[in-house]
Amino acid sequence: MKKRFVRLLSVLLTVALTLSLAGCSSSNTEVTAKGYPADENTTWGELFEHFDKEGFNSLPAEIQEQLKADLLSDDIWEEPDIQAGTPIYSADTTEEEMKKAEEQLKQSVLSSSTQHFYNENESPNNFSQKDISVLNFNLLAAPSLDDPSIEYMTTFFSYQQCPSAVIIIALQDKETGSYLACNSTSKLEDHTNGSGKTYSIGGLTDVFADLQTGHEYKVQAIAIAVPPEGYLLTAPLYAGAELTAK
Repeated sequence: MKKRFVRLLSVLLTVALTLSLAGCSSSNTEVTAKGYPADENTTWGELFEHFDKEGFNSLPAEIQEQLKADLLSDDIWEEPDIQAGTPIYSADTTEEEMKKAEEQLKQSVLSSSTQHFYNENESPNNFSQKDISVLNFNLLAAPSLDDPSIEYMTTFFSYQQCPSAVIIIALQDKETGSYLACNSTSKLEDHTNGSGKTYSIGGLTDVFADLQTGHEYKVQAIAIAVPPEGYLLTAPLYAGAELTAK
């Protein structure tokens, strides 16, 4: 199923996102039946530490501090519940793959967030264009067509070389409010274009499996990056989707 979804993602996403698949890691996202209860005071740091204490402790101190200060309830999705755009098919895409892609496209959600690195000597509300660098974060999620699971992909793209970053994605039961699963990566790949400009990309592709049929879930994602020397980050990047398992 994961192989099919990765192929579907390459069909649905734009060229920029498709290229960034090279920097995406993939791992088995285990869903727990009991879940982790959260309230309005629960932070991303507490959530991540609960599911992956070793992973949390391995993060740079400045990212740990940001996660501990960032409430789950403060998430802002700039473009929530937006259906993904028109499919882009490759020459070897089969008719069956096209049909499945279009069917799943109708149920998919593409959520995006944009932030900036800015010169540390300027205000984040008043910085010049020459002293900023754009960061993009995207979440594509959709219910599986075959079983009660949610397939997802996150992509992070920094137009300036980024020392380090973390991407975290969590699954919440909308009815109980408990968090059932959490996945993350701090892996980045640096790429240099023809003009010598180096940028950083990363992401996750996986499946939240063994869910309840017809049950509603919320997928939440966050990306926090360490800025290059001499720069600051305006804010974490968020994305999210609300979906019903098949």
